[in-house]
Amino acid sequence: MVVAFNTQSEDSLEQTDAACAQLLPVLEPYVRAGYINNHSNAVGLQIDEDSQMRQRPNIAQLWIELQQASALKYDPETVMADIRRDMLEFVAGHPQLGIENLKVWPLLDGPPVGKPVALRIEHPDYARSS
Repeated sequence: MVVAFNTQSEDSLEQTDAACAQLLPVLEPYVRAGYINNHSNAVGLQIDEDSQMRQRPNIAQLWIELQQASALKYDPETVMADIRRDMLEFVAGHPQLGIENLKVWPLLDGPPVGKPVALRIEHPDYARSS
């Protein structure tokens, strides 16, 4: 599964990394219960559901590898929903972290199937970006 979020637009890589580090303990109960095999994170980079890559200092992404459902006899969708709920509750209870737009989605198998060409214009002031 994938978790992506951003922090305030003016935040640095260090500030985004600090927010990400404070979010990671939310996963610990799932690691201890055996639901999570492994997880890693990247700060300053996101690959969205359409396999489009974005780079900015205020974005982060976590990749979470769940244990095979048959090994523990659990529903991966339920675990993913529980992780989403716990992360959203944590973010709501810690507004000082500045975490916004937290999204969770399953990691899809197979090659990327995103748009063949994508154009994304990002600038704090669109009037000045032309």
